[in-house]
Amino acid sequence: MPKISVFIPDLRGGGAERMMVHLINEFALRDIDCELVLANNTGPYLPLVSDRVSITELKCSFMNPIVIYRLYRHLVRSKPDVLLSAMTYPNVAALLARRLAGVPPRTVISERVVLTVQSHQSGSLKERLKPPAARMTYNMADHIISVNDDVSEDLVKNIHVDRQRISSINNPVLTEDSISGRDIPDHPWLQDHTRPVIIAAGRLARQKDYPTLLNAMARIPEERDVRLIILGEGPDRADLESLAGSLGVAGRIDMPGFAQDPYAWMQHADLFVLSSAWEGSPNVLVEAMACGCPVVSTDCPGGSRRILEEGRHGPLVPVGDADALAQAITATLDKPVDRQQLLARAADFSARRSADQYLQVLLPEAAL
Repeated sequence: MPKISVFIPDLRGGGAERMMVHLINEFALRDIDCELVLANNTGPYLPLVSDRVSITELKCSFMNPIVIYRLYRHLVRSKPDVLLSAMTYPNVAALLARRLAGVPPRTVISERVVLTVQSHQSGSLKERLKPPAARMTYNMADHIISVNDDVSEDLVKNIHVDRQRISSINNPVLTEDSISGRDIPDHPWLQDHTRPVIIAAGRLARQKDYPTLLNAMARIPEERDVRLIILGEGPDRADLESLAGSLGVAGRIDMPGFAQDPYAWMQHADLFVLSSAWEGSPNVLVEAMACGCPVVSTDCPGGSRRILEEGRHGPLVPVGDADALAQAITATLDKPVDRQQLLARAADFSARRSADQYLQVLLPEAAL
């Protein structure tokens, strides 16, 4: 029986963490010995990990260099056939730990963002250091899996990775029970659904560009009585609340915080909107479509155009253009895309399909 170890920092509420849980759970269904290696055994996604998956905790910050030594020591003891990591700094740590391990496992890394775009847009030192760290280490990997062609092209052009060593594989967004019926969330706008309700979801941070979405809401005529619920938490909450007040839309916007089960909200909303300035792969678009919820998205770097197939499954608007976003919102509320079309496109992002493709890379010699 082959053994796969998957290394990520923890199981906090991020899209990458949830995707890796979906993936390792699928591996475990196929007679593979699966181990989840965490820097810290914390986060709301812990209950989602299958009982068939063992969990090892390194008990240190993934940004502490000691994580490299502890991962190396674990690899020597555990002896997996394959090590899979996800996200830039954990990828760097995994590659350096593998280098120390002497007789290393096959090591595959998964990059989930357009590194140079994220580095430039975010402005933080931590993000600016990611591209040079990737340039120094990524060619040590046996193979690299990207979440879409935007990420692959950036790795080739700006990180200088050989294109032949990169595979683009859709995220494992949907599991068998992802789109089963959900009760209406305990929110008055959805419980008493007498007016259009828009959902947005993601961290309250610069990347998601919620100021443009709030400005778009201010441009939608009040008589349409549209409501916006933003699911997520983050450092920009106070600024967004202040902006909503200054725009005169505070009464039409609610930010109830992080939701572990966004499907319940999407299944009962009229529209999902992604206003991001950049993305890695916007899983929330797929999740919304899987719920039959119409979508509107910015044409941001990182995959929304590919997911929506050039706008076939929902309008694409320029990043930061509140007028265009408002127009797309009202037009889609008036004439939404056919539900069955949305469901069919979302099916391309099933965990089962993604796991099949991952395993072809991770265990190329195995007949799985």
